[in-house]
Amino acid sequence: MPELKINLDGAIYQKLLEAAQENNLNPEQLLNERVHQRMFWLLDDRPHQWIPIDEWESRLGGDDCPMCADLAKQDQVNEFGYPIAELSFSRFRLGMNQGVPGYSVLICNQHAVEPFYLAEEDSIRFFNDMRHAGEALFKALTREGLNPIKINYQLLGNEFPHMHVHIVPRFHGDAMPHRSLPADYHQETLRPEDYEQRVRLIREAL
Repeated sequence: MPELKINLDGAIYQKLLEAAQENNLNPEQLLNERVHQRMFWLLDDRPHQWIPIDEWESRLGGDDCPMCADLAKQDQVNEFGYPIAELSFSRFRLGMNQGVPGYSVLICNQHAVEPFYLAEEDSIRFFNDMRHAGEALFKALTREGLNPIKINYQLLGNEFPHMHVHIVPRFHGDAMPHRSLPADYHQETLRPEDYEQRVRLIREAL
């Protein structure tokens, strides 16, 4: 296995040493373990700053919103993934990237940036959709024998401010148990028939 040499200042090395002792490891073992756990962030080449404020304000109003464009089309397979269902106030899709098995997206039917911008009854409908989507996903993955232990719900929108929820199943032994797991930390594309089988199981559980 290739080896790399890195230079650490005294303060950082002392923290590394203390953490290693707490975990009954030597510093090299701990550093190797943490680098592997956080490789997604180390190699992440996405922008590390906000887009210009004028472009952000344009997106707030729905200009060139890819999710609005998705909602305007009939249910179909696209870059967002495979359609699962049209729910009460949202579109439910299985993500194209299945590096996290079952990763899905729930897209609000209205271009709203925050839940409090929705009428109260619409907000209730959307979050009920989220509840039903998460439950169906949990049941479907259990039927597959994947046995999720938790479902995470990530309502972000920092790039495209159209309210949507990344629904990320969690499995015992997966990376980063004490924090959110980015759905794209690992890339995996399935065969079309495998997407369709997973979609079928989720639909049956709804």
